[in-house]
Amino acid sequence: MSENFNLTIGDILKTPHFKEAKLLAGAGGVNRVVKWVHILEGREYVSESVNGMELILTTGVDFTGKDVALSFLEKLIHKNVSGLGIELISYITELPEEMIRMADQYNFPLIGFPKFIRYIEITRFLHTIIVSKTKNMFPYIEDFLDQIGPVLLSPHGLRDILMFSHRYLGVNVAYFPEHGNPQFVPEISSLDMNKICKQRLSSTRTANQEENYHFGRLMTKPVHALNNRWGELCFFSFSRELSGLDEQILGKVAQMVAQEMMRELYIQEKGHQEENIWLEKWLNGKLAEGEVYKQLKALDTRSKISGYAVCLFEFSAMTEDSRFLKELILAVSMVSRSAFEHHGFYFLNSVGDSRLTCILLDKNMPRTWQSRVKQAVGRIKESIGSFAQKSQIMTGIGKPVNQPSELKESLVTAQEAVAVQKRFKIDEPVYELLHIYRVVSRLDQAINLTGYIADYLGPIIEHDAEHQGELIKTLKTFYSYNCSSQKTAKSLHITRQTLYFRLQKIKDILGDDFVSREKRLAIELAICAYEYVNG
Repeated sequence: MSENFNLTIGDILKTPHFKEAKLLAGAGGVNRVVKWVHILEGREYVSESVNGMELILTTGVDFTGKDVALSFLEKLIHKNVSGLGIELISYITELPEEMIRMADQYNFPLIGFPKFIRYIEITRFLHTIIVSKTKNMFPYIEDFLDQIGPVLLSPHGLRDILMFSHRYLGVNVAYFPEHGNPQFVPEISSLDMNKICKQRLSSTRTANQEENYHFGRLMTKPVHALNNRWGELCFFSFSRELSGLDEQILGKVAQMVAQEMMRELYIQEKGHQEENIWLEKWLNGKLAEGEVYKQLKALDTRSKISGYAVCLFEFSAMTEDSRFLKELILAVSMVSRSAFEHHGFYFLNSVGDSRLTCILLDKNMPRTWQSRVKQAVGRIKESIGSFAQKSQIMTGIGKPVNQPSELKESLVTAQEAVAVQKRFKIDEPVYELLHIYRVVSRLDQAINLTGYIADYLGPIIEHDAEHQGELIKTLKTFYSYNCSSQKTAKSLHITRQTLYFRLQKIKDILGDDFVSREKRLAIELAICAYEYVNG
């Protein structure tokens, strides 16, 4: 593969447009690759306008002093720009010595134009070359995909993908998982391994982690799946500069690695589910406590368990595709395991036809339980957001318990949390944070809620029905803003005069004491019960 797909600073200096240009500093960086050309004036635009690996052209109009010029150069170096061309005519005729020293220190090419040259012609000319080189890569990319196809269609593992990429491109390949040890293909010495790891960490600090990063002979690409980052793929070479073709194939291989990671995780998750059949007995209180401890000991839970809780996922598929539902449950299980384990829980699960029941064994302090659970659920929701159009997923997290024999209580409260959210159309999965909604749910089992609602809200409900009014909504909002007229009117998008008229009507119906502490509490409970009964 002898064709050169890179355009370097050295190549650019040999073009006709640069025949009068002078390389003023950074001669050690002439092999830096240029992916694009920008005309940029003003240091304040660097962070928004620059991605990295560009050649920046400037007139120096913003170089009002030595400190400004040094700050501009420092920002370009930090953003991994490939070089800087400066017009040395009108605004600046000579670069500060400190600027020269900094460029030499970082092998950052500084190019001076002693005569006027049209930057627009330079950019047009260089962009034509860059686009042409990119176009010439396509046959090689197609050939790579054609040749790796049989590997992917036969029994294979992650290392097979890395090995094929190494042999095809002639580069070293490494995969750095988020958790676990890196894999290098081919194997390299411990000294070289440490060198690559340091160089990779350096690139992570100085570049956007979501983009490719080039450091002469090293480039990386994050491996993403289900909105999670699972690791980072790295190409590096001890013998040549990496090219645009290497970058394009790196992106393709990162996708293959993500698919391979998902395949392996699916297999592992299925294995977990088959092993955890005993969990159903535990959840239903039909497993002796001694047997539970025996099973947990077999799982090698080294840390002391401070509590147990159930997390329940219920799925309402908007499609009759049963295979999709099974795959969705498996995906949620996989993401949930990663999220909860990250936040300090051992994770066990049991799968039903349209539900996933997870048992969380807390390894950390109980006082941080709620915040950690909320963070884990937030991460899960973010990861499975792409499934929202095909399935409604309800989450309920039961009350934490101290003993394994009490787990059924956590299951019942998790089920109640799901039921309450459905009934009230709210999004609060943690049972302990449902507060008044829990009270209403329990009252519904003990008393006649309809009668209670009629006692406190009956006349207002009748008034709204007869006049198509919004007194219930107004009263609820008024209470929620602690009886602040200004905030209530703003929230309801009505004038204060309209609000006062409604409040007077409410006072006429409920009495002057509707804002008193005792009556307000009873009315708020009635409003909550009214929403519960009416779905």
